[in-house]
Amino acid sequence: MNFNRWIQCLVLGVSLAATAACGSNGSSANPASASSAASTATSINLTGSWSGKLTNVTSTGQGASSAPSVTWAATQSGSTVSGPFSVVLTDDNGKPQTVAGTMTGTMSGTQLSLNLSFPTGSFPETPACSVSGTGTGTPTASSISSTMTITFATPCLGTVGDHATETNQLTLTKS
Repeated sequence: MNFNRWIQCLVLGVSLAATAACGSNGSSANPASASSAASTATSINLTGSWSGKLTNVTSTGQGASSAPSVTWAATQSGSTVSGPFSVVLTDDNGKPQTVAGTMTGTMSGTQLSLNLSFPTGSFPETPACSVSGTGTGTPTASSISSTMTITFATPCLGTVGDHATETNQLTLTKS
């Protein structure tokens, strides 16, 4: 068998094996099922009330039990989701303080890209402070988990945050 004939047989064998693996009964793959699988991720309905924790993984000392509680009232339109986001922090006197911001997201395939914003004026003790965050996660209909990079404006340092940026783990469960 010459080299060209051997390559042709190899390509034919691989093609037949791929066709058999993709088809449910040995028939050729259904392109509609591939697009159906891709649209399944964007068909996840994220609209609703979510609650969870925002755990700082940059600094030592904060465990999941002491992580601030968070809530998100999400509304979804197509692949875009947004809504008010709040976090309950503890002030220097040990009193809980709710800080309101917004969180938006965009579904692309199975990934959810998130943007978090606490504009200037969100933190009563430090009115010039603003905080933003970005992250990507893989949501389900009942949970979202995302590693978030949180960025603190200069007026926040030493009061709201200890570092200009930190990494947090956001975990949310749909109520």
